[in-house]
Amino acid sequence: MTILRLFVAFFLVSTIGVSFGQLDSLHIKSKTCFKDSVFHSYEEFDLSGRTTFYKFYENQSRHWSCGTIIYTSSMRERHHIDASSLIGYVEENCLLDSTSKPLYCIQYFVEDDQYYLHQLNYLSLLHPFSYIQHFTSGTDLLNDSSYQLFLKTRDTTRRIYYEYSAGLNLEQEIYLDKSGDTMWRYQYRYDSSNGLLSSIVKFWDQDRIYSIEDFLYDQEGRVTETTVDYSVDSSRSKYIEFPLKIRTINCYDGTFLLERKIYEPIDTLYTTHLYEYNFFGQLISETITNLEKNEITVKRWTYEYY
Repeated sequence: MTILRLFVAFFLVSTIGVSFGQLDSLHIKSKTCFKDSVFHSYEEFDLSGRTTFYKFYENQSRHWSCGTIIYTSSMRERHHIDASSLIGYVEENCLLDSTSKPLYCIQYFVEDDQYYLHQLNYLSLLHPFSYIQHFTSGTDLLNDSSYQLFLKTRDTTRRIYYEYSAGLNLEQEIYLDKSGDTMWRYQYRYDSSNGLLSSIVKFWDQDRIYSIEDFLYDQEGRVTETTVDYSVDSSRSKYIEFPLKIRTINCYDGTFLLERKIYEPIDTLYTTHLYEYNFFGQLISETITNLEKNEITVKRWTYEYY
């Protein structure tokens, strides 16, 4: 999966409950997260609630990432520039429909040294682009000399196509490499209430299944359980270094997610996550208990408003 997709996934997870109970007149300007009192992430928003700048730090790998997202005045195009302390820049430009859903995206990156740099950093923990930790805005990224060099030397493109149903549900994402061959295919299935029932990830032209994720809902439409199965393709199961089946159980109080239990493998409780919210229904605390390692991690969020 792409770096951009992984970081988008991170921010989706980190924003659990932000909209729950939020007042219509309250606009978040920025939010900051600390993980065990160490800086973990920072995110800025415009008045429409869209992310415009973010910065992320993973203290175990000492990996920094930051990025900026720019919309055109017509709101029909979106430009996303991401900088990683490991491999430098990746850029994604998207064409949007009238409701801001992506129709077509193209990603740019430098391929030649990407694998080498990743291996170098993994082995020696060197971060050639670690200076991005000092960036405080999207302007810093755009004015960086490494980004200007990236614009001249990027040699690889990846294209992404999005397909929607008549009900405007996303049914398929197709990732193509620079030769036009299919790399990844994400397929989605919904129930009669437009609730997501399953997500299937396939890779390469053989259409081999990488994973299947299933969703269960309660009568109020809240996701109560998800199951991810990586064992469908037996030819690759032996190469996976994480549990082949992972189950997540969600517990609510009204609209608020209060507790999440993750089972890895599917019958062994691996972590528990407890959530707390402020008066506006925004997430302010997550306590993660790792039962296997007997470790407790606490994340805390603070907010700045317009």
